[in-house]
Amino acid sequence: MDGMRYPITVNLHGTLSANAQGYFTVPAGMTLVEVSGCGRTSAEATLQIGTSADLDGIMTAAAIGVSGTPVVFTPADFDGDLADEVNPYHLVNDTTFYWLLTHNSAVDVMIVFTFLEG
Repeated sequence: MDGMRYPITVNLHGTLSANAQGYFTVPAGMTLVEVSGCGRTSAEATLQIGTSADLDGIMTAAAIGVSGTPVVFTPADFDGDLADEVNPYHLVNDTTFYWLLTHNSAVDVMIVFTFLEG
């Protein structure tokens, strides 16, 4: 058993007319084990993730899925300066997690961040 998983889902409804970004503070130590994302149409978008200390420190901009087929990012894809591309990224209590979606008129984008307790 690998512990409790916490999915955090972001659903951006409609056609994006500007980039989208979000922040949240983790309430306890959590480890980012997977990120998936896609849009409903063939319009492309990229996702970068990091913390308030380094906005692309976990993953530099990478293309999400299109036409309803998600792209799944694992620790091997976490290529930011804060990550080591081998181990899942650990966030300590009260870390502010950040994400930025750069779009090309992407439609109905869904992003799921999956964290593991501890």
